[in-house]
Amino acid sequence: MFLELSRDGRRLAYLAAQRFQPVPMGTLTIVDIGSAARTRTVKEQPVIEFFWAPDGKTLAFLVPDSGDGIDSMFLSSDAVAYVKLMGCDAASGKTWTIARFPPSRGFFAVLPFFDQYQRSSTIWSPDSRFVTFTALMADGTSGVLVSRADGNIKPRWIATGDDAFWSLR
Repeated sequence: MFLELSRDGRRLAYLAAQRFQPVPMGTLTIVDIGSAARTRTVKEQPVIEFFWAPDGKTLAFLVPDSGDGIDSMFLSSDAVAYVKLMGCDAASGKTWTIARFPPSRGFFAVLPFFDQYQRSSTIWSPDSRFVTFTALMADGTSGVLVSRADGNIKPRWIATGDDAFWSLR
C-alpha cells in the first residue's frame, strides 16, 4: 500500500497495489479525516501513481492508456507504453482527463517510487492550477510539458527534458 496525506492534512489517499512489476498498479481511495470520515474509490483502474495538489483539493493520477487517437504532438508507436493523466476532485470523487501521452524514460523511472518523490517534489504548480510531465514527442525526443489541471487546454511543450517537477513554492 502507498499512502499520502494531503498537505492541508484533511484527507488521505492510498493506492492498494495488486501488482508491483514493472510499476505498482491498484485501486486509489480517498479518505476524509475527522469526525465526518468518508471514503471514495476512483472508478478508473488500475491506478499507477498519484500526486496531491498543494491545496489538498485535487489529486492527479495515472492509469494505463491504449494510445489510440493520441495527439499528433506525441510519438505514435506500438513499441511504447501510454498513460492517461487524470484529475480527481477529492471532495466529490469526480474524475477527468488532463492528458494522454507516452511517458519519457525519466518519467517512467519515477513511477515505481512516486510515493518517495511526493515528499520532496511535485508535478503540481504551487497554485494547484497546472501540472507538468515529460513525454515522448512525435520525433522521439523527450519533452517537458505543462497542462492545466482541469484538462481544458491541450498540454504545451516547454523544453526538451526527461524529468520535470515544480518548485514547492
